[in-house]
Amino acid sequence: MVNDLLLSRTTKRPSFTVARGVWNEAGQLLGIIIAGILPEKLDRTFALHRPREAAVSLIDSKGMLVYGHPTTEYTWEQRNWLRLYPAIGEALKGSDVVATVTSDLTGTDRLVGFTPIASIGWVSAADRAIDEAMEPVTSSLIWQAGGFLFTSLASFLLALWISRTIAAPIEKIHGHALALGRGYWDNRVEVSGPKEAQALAEALNWMSAERKQAEEALRESEELYRGVVQNTTAVILRVDPKGIILFANQRALEFFGYSIDELIGRRALGTIVPERETTGRDLVAMIDELVAAPDRFRSNANENMKKNGERVWLEWTNSGIYDASGNLKEFLSVGIDATERKRAEEQLEETRSRLSVIVDSIADGFYALDGEFRFTHINNAALSYFGKNRGEMIGKSLFEVFPEVPGSVFESNYRRAMVSGRPEHFETLSVVATGRAVEMHAYPGPGNLTVLFRDVTERKRMELALEAAINEAINEKNRLEAVMEALPVGVAIVDTLGGNVKANPAYERVWTGPRPTVRSVSDYAAYKAWRVDSGELLRPEEWASALAVLRGKTVIGQVLEIERFDGSHTFIHNSAAPVLDAQGHIVGSAVAVMDITDRVEAEEALKRARDELELRVQERTAELARANEELRSFPSLLIEVQEEERKRLAVELHDSIGQTLAALKFNIEHILGLRESGKDHEAVDRLKQFILILQRSIDETRSIYMGLRPTILTELGIIATLQWFVREFMRLYPKHHVELEIGVEETEIPEPLKLSIFRISQEALNNISKHSKAEWVDLSLQRSGSGIELTIADDGVGMDLEYIRSHASTARSLGLTIMRERAEFTRGSLSIESTPGEGTTVRGVWQLHKSQACLHP
Repeated sequence: MVNDLLLSRTTKRPSFTVARGVWNEAGQLLGIIIAGILPEKLDRTFALHRPREAAVSLIDSKGMLVYGHPTTEYTWEQRNWLRLYPAIGEALKGSDVVATVTSDLTGTDRLVGFTPIASIGWVSAADRAIDEAMEPVTSSLIWQAGGFLFTSLASFLLALWISRTIAAPIEKIHGHALALGRGYWDNRVEVSGPKEAQALAEALNWMSAERKQAEEALRESEELYRGVVQNTTAVILRVDPKGIILFANQRALEFFGYSIDELIGRRALGTIVPERETTGRDLVAMIDELVAAPDRFRSNANENMKKNGERVWLEWTNSGIYDASGNLKEFLSVGIDATERKRAEEQLEETRSRLSVIVDSIADGFYALDGEFRFTHINNAALSYFGKNRGEMIGKSLFEVFPEVPGSVFESNYRRAMVSGRPEHFETLSVVATGRAVEMHAYPGPGNLTVLFRDVTERKRMELALEAAINEAINEKNRLEAVMEALPVGVAIVDTLGGNVKANPAYERVWTGPRPTVRSVSDYAAYKAWRVDSGELLRPEEWASALAVLRGKTVIGQVLEIERFDGSHTFIHNSAAPVLDAQGHIVGSAVAVMDITDRVEAEEALKRARDELELRVQERTAELARANEELRSFPSLLIEVQEEERKRLAVELHDSIGQTLAALKFNIEHILGLRESGKDHEAVDRLKQFILILQRSIDETRSIYMGLRPTILTELGIIATLQWFVREFMRLYPKHHVELEIGVEETEIPEPLKLSIFRISQEALNNISKHSKAEWVDLSLQRSGSGIELTIADDGVGMDLEYIRSHASTARSLGLTIMRERAEFTRGSLSIESTPGEGTTVRGVWQLHKSQACLHP
């Protein structure tokens, strides 16, 4: 196939391409060979000896000049000969055309012959100046006219002279023609006499030159062919019918490792073809069949061997070469190295085999369907479930093997997956086992569908039983919450960080007033308490609940004076015990708080009364001594009462939390034993019997993980959380513009820091909304050296830090203290810079170390 002339976009030079398909013996297209040709390079092929002022040209199917000789520079527009010379149109339709045209370049009249080239749809043209073409005819006419005038005067003499003038050139031309017939193409003939004789001699000289040029072109073509054969990357051999190697190109010699003397003349079998492949294939028989019928092996792949014994694979294209009688003369073999591809195919087959073993070893059913829903693979689990063997299914249609499938949810879901290209997941009843439920997963691929399935009948039954148990547990939960609401003792559930998860009304009454949210032990700083015995301020980590979740200690009877959130003071009896999971890990704590203000006040009243009695009745020593003894014994009694109260609380905690967990463990072990014994119904009944205990554990577990940290922080991360919070803040407070700048990756921020960063940002922005009157706020989270730096800066009214520190009880001071303690608790530092009228900057810095990954606030 020859394409028309094109103008290259890159080089701006005209070119055309020649393409040829490469086919195998089955007629399948293996590839296409394309050659790009620059027209000016055709001179060596088409350059011919021409008479003076003669030219030859090639024109493509669109009328564009492809090649002209002699070579002339043309613009792209000048190459459009169909526009310049419309006579070309008739030639393109298949007719020979002779016309007189005026050259667009020289302006001279030319006699042109256009001849169609039917095989490629192009036209060839030969032209010559009209003056040159008509010169012999004109000269002849002039001489004839002169002869006619002189005939009446000397016809005999003129006839004699003319005969002698013509005879000598004709004899010379005759001798030259005989020399040409014998192959002497280098000779030229020069004659004098009539123009016709000279024209005939010129024609013979032209034919001699043309033949010589043709032979030279043939020789150059052979050299070009030899260059292509020798320089190609393919192995090319010519072999006679006896298997003797007649020719090998340079690539063949280099590939097999032989010199030309070592390879030419030797039999291919035993030299480059082993008698047997490593696969066991008999190559002796294959060679015999190839020699007998080369066309049967037009495309063939077999193992070959090099001189050093290395085995290699080649893909051969073989063509028989026959003589005029149709007998096989030799055959041409062109080989491409396929060793790497063969190895890759073997590795792929090995991988497929391993994959097949893996698929057959999985417990779930698996099968694969092609685009026509025919089984292409099925594992042992599926065969066992269907009660069939592979011979009954492989290659068979799904609808043929299972007549129940057409029109079912199986067909609709499978077809939907194949059309949409998206997986389909569904549960339905089996078409094989009556009353059995199956879970199906259909995964589409290019022209195929992979299906995984499992029998979920028992799971569905357990789900129904569990649903009933859950409903019963909800009822029990409601009853438990009602009991908790009615308890006179304050009770709270605390998570692993020390944050409050749930508290009953009695607990809320103890603290009176809106309590600050507690999410970690550091938040305990907002709860003011002093030890009754020493008057020392209780630090956050010294609270009973903090000791329970941080150290796993059970603390009974902390006697504290607290400042409630309405500003009043009271005395409490505070206790806490850790809650452990099945592995013994701390998952939270249970806290009990009892108001003992009346008891403490009674103790204080007794003490005051004792002191007054000592002052007022010193004279009554004996009586006072007895009274003193009674008064001294009274605190001991109070201590006993206190210890009894502690014991009572310990027993209550033990009987509730401890017994709940113990009962849960015992019953689970018992149910597992029933399940292993196959007593599923008894296991379900037992499950219903301890639903209250189970629900209590579920509630505690749910409370623990729901209170660990904000949901958005857990699901999206700190960066997304800050982006969300800034949007919400500006929506609520449109007068404040917050510019968020993030210069750190989510993965660079340790998990334990994320909550502190969020809470500090939250507290800072809340302070800004309440106090700063700022219009612009910059919130920045950046990587700073080996650490992370959080900065919140506003252009508000600022604040007097000294005044705020001196009034530590203010809400503003508490907020700043909480931010600082939160930063320090996560091993960071927090600084606040502010001047009245000049805005405020809050900066938190955390240095990251290897140990940071182990940080658990």
